[in-house]
Amino acid sequence: MELTRPFWPTTFTEDSGSPAAATRRARAVLAGALATGVATTALFWHAGLGLNFLLWTMLVIAACLVSVRPRRLMPAAYGAIAAALLLAFSVARFAGDWALAIAAPTDLALLAVLPVALRDQVDIAGVARLPVDALRSLRAAPRAALEASRLPGVAIGGRHEPLLAILKGIALGLPVTGVFVALLSADVDFQTAVWRVAGRLGDAASLAAWTLSCAACGLLAHTLVHRDRSAAATTVQDRPIPYRHMESAACPARAVASALVATSTWLVILAQVAVVFAVFVAVNLRNLFGGDALVRAPGSLTYAKYLHAGFGQLLLASVLSTCLVVSGHRLLRPREPLAAQAPVPGGRMLVGAECTLLALTSVTVASCAQRLAIYEDAYGATRQRLGVAFVLLAVLGALALTACKAVRRGWRGYGGALSSFLVGLAVLASTVNADAYVAGTNLDRAARGRPLDLGYLSSLSQDARGALTHPYVVANEGLRTVLATSYCSGRPQTDWRGRRGFGRCAP
Repeated sequence: MELTRPFWPTTFTEDSGSPAAATRRARAVLAGALATGVATTALFWHAGLGLNFLLWTMLVIAACLVSVRPRRLMPAAYGAIAAALLLAFSVARFAGDWALAIAAPTDLALLAVLPVALRDQVDIAGVARLPVDALRSLRAAPRAALEASRLPGVAIGGRHEPLLAILKGIALGLPVTGVFVALLSADVDFQTAVWRVAGRLGDAASLAAWTLSCAACGLLAHTLVHRDRSAAATTVQDRPIPYRHMESAACPARAVASALVATSTWLVILAQVAVVFAVFVAVNLRNLFGGDALVRAPGSLTYAKYLHAGFGQLLLASVLSTCLVVSGHRLLRPREPLAAQAPVPGGRMLVGAECTLLALTSVTVASCAQRLAIYEDAYGATRQRLGVAFVLLAVLGALALTACKAVRRGWRGYGGALSSFLVGLAVLASTVNADAYVAGTNLDRAARGRPLDLGYLSSLSQDARGALTHPYVVANEGLRTVLATSYCSGRPQTDWRGRRGFGRCAP
């Protein structure tokens, strides 16, 4: 048994017999991916779909043939290539939207399944399985991305590992940061700041970013196809050897299993996301806790717009930041079974980055709670708004527990504590008389001269019957009559409530 093979077969050394051959292959793959990215950006930069789409289709087909290198072309591959070229020609030939709406999506779908057809040597009978096989291949996308990120290290012979870890963190962190930028861009001020920065960077930086993104997509597709091919051809020699052999001096490389992501790589990813939240807090510093005075200022947002300006997106970004920190703890732990009991690796800088991100996220959640409070003061309370308040409380509690986990790396009770907290919060929420709270809050607003939504107040259940003794209701006989009719005689009571006296209304 050959013990020097890697734990995971990589696409860059699978067909090579020496490190030098692997380095040459890695450099060729990198050069091809970069060339594809440059050509793609050049064809579509500030341009519509036309002749460039036909040229790009031909480029992708050529890249698939060069990358997969099939032994021979099967009829299914011939058909997919011919159909893709004809569809792209239709896009270039006709100027109307008809061909664009039909031909372009179909052409992209054919190009997506073409590598699978070439790799698996699909015949006519297996054409129906192509979409399923292509979707099944996507399950390996996360590990394929990790393997693709190792390509620069292979290309330079495995040297300069710290620099590669930082570059890998930047490359992996860009799409993650882009998700948070897209979510936080629902806020008007943050969106303005993002567009201002993008305008200052100019077309040159945007062109470079798009080129690298296209090259990364091509590299990921190449790695994904070849990884599936390697997995299909895996033999007994490719499988992990028993742990007893790991103690042997014959395979020292297997003695210590590394983590999926290096600490410095994950630190760079967290730093990028933390910068995004820091920019959000900075540009919204005046608005975060402006309250009623800010909303009432001339030319400012209305109450409804102030609350709904990215409220859902901000809340989702807060939840995702917590998931990001927890996922990092899982990725940083070594892949060795016994290492699962060890504390999560991480120095002071990583702990500081995690706590900074969670603190900035807490400020964002607190801003959401403040918006909810002034919105309730302006329009009244509802059961939905009370539910949102409990959701915000749950997010803040999860952030606090995650911060404890970040500081105490060896804490094994995080999952149990989080589950217990959420269950306890649900129990607490279930004991709250929501209808009584809503009715009392709205009547307090009415006593201060605010408008009262009588229709919504009357739609509450008999749990709100305590509002009949509210001073504002007692002073308004007509309102008391309407509410008493709605809460008491207007609705049938269940037998157990009537027998136990829970359904009795105030006289």
